[in-house]
Amino acid sequence: MAATRKQISQPDEWWDAFTAQSQRDGYTGVSEWLGAVGVANLDKDLASGLPERAGRGRPQKARSSNGH
Repeated sequence: MAATRKQISQPDEWWDAFTAQSQRDGYTGVSEWLGAVGVANLDKDLASGLPERAGRGRPQKARSSNGH
């Protein structure tokens, strides 16, 4: 499933705080942190149906059984 970009408008000071907190919490970026915060605040029935978050960049190609 491809991700669709969303435009989210917040004051610059909010983004600065989001960025600082995401770094403090050890996330690779604000997007990952915002996703984690959002999921943590969902009702359990909604959160349980969500797929795993895709990693950064393109997915790696699956290796064949012969190692190539």
